[in-house]
Amino acid sequence: MSTQTKTKKAFGALITSDRVTNQLTAAMPTSMNLPRFQACLNLAVMKTPALAKCTEHSLIQSFLDAAASGMRPDGRTSYLIPYGSECRLMPGYLDMIQVMYQYLPEGTRIMGEVVREKDHFDWSPGEVREHSWDLKLKEEQRGGIIGAYVKIDVPNQMPFHHIIDADQIARSEKAAQTKDVWKKH
Repeated sequence: MSTQTKTKKAFGALITSDRVTNQLTAAMPTSMNLPRFQACLNLAVMKTPALAKCTEHSLIQSFLDAAASGMRPDGRTSYLIPYGSECRLMPGYLDMIQVMYQYLPEGTRIMGEVVREKDHFDWSPGEVREHSWDLKLKEEQRGGIIGAYVKIDVPNQMPFHHIIDADQIARSEKAAQTKDVWKKH
């Protein structure tokens, strides 16, 4: 039997153990399905075999963090990332948006975009007035990234706009503990 097969079996035994199953059930929202969540955990270890080197405590803590937040660490919407012997949950932007929608009122709109050199971008501190670009241009023809923003419009409240420039993006990328997410999204 290969080491990888043994690892998958040990991991499967951990996530289906009564102790972990009871903790996950208590932590996750009632709208989540335990077998589906456990399948996501199995998928995570198949995609990232280095998780087998993580401590059981850090794995379980990451599972519980994901379950309590309603996230499925399937490697598409959120991630279980090994840092040496420690496992950490890294929410992806899709899971973060989904979680926000769970807690924000109906009718809330969230939008984010990168701003490129050839885009028309009109803003003042705290407010994006207009962002447009020529749809005939391919992404690379629009120029390099000079910033990004998110707009959140909650019914009956002031809209929230957050704008960052290229330097702030570069500092965030440099400080990130994994570089993969910057290449994939």
